[in-house]
Amino acid sequence: MADLLAVHSPEAQRELRQAYRTAVWIGAAMIASVVMYGVVAHVIAARQAPFAGFVRLPQIGVVRLLLYGFAAVQIVLIRLLRSLLLARPAALDLRALIQRRHAATVVTYALCEVPAVLGLILLLLNGFFGDFYVLALLALVLFAAYFPRFDACVEWAGAEGPAR
Repeated sequence: MADLLAVHSPEAQRELRQAYRTAVWIGAAMIASVVMYGVVAHVIAARQAPFAGFVRLPQIGVVRLLLYGFAAVQIVLIRLLRSLLLARPAALDLRALIQRRHAATVVTYALCEVPAVLGLILLLLNGFFGDFYVLALLALVLFAAYFPRFDACVEWAGAEGPAR
């Protein structure tokens, strides 16, 4: 396992810093996609003005409740999957730890984005921008909460025992 001294070696720091930069770029791209959903929604609404959604469902209240509920489940799912993905077997070298952290980060980002997608679906169904804004804000809050921090990555890579 990568011990604390090995993690602080210049080569290990370089590898960790590169993995961190990659995670930051992926995160930034996924955050930009949430912004792009808003741009696309406004373009569609402007071209279809007055925009009332593409489908007028009589049960939109039930659909809204289900999609908001599913968005809320993402919060629990992120915590659960991160703890599973970041659990570390005893004998992993630094590269394996970095790959494990990278996989956990990408999965986390994908789950952070789900509420914004659900908000876009609600917007396209019923035309209410409020649904999109609330769920896109939730997505951005999740991105902010789980955005990688270099010091935390180094600490995790060098820590003994279960992941934090």
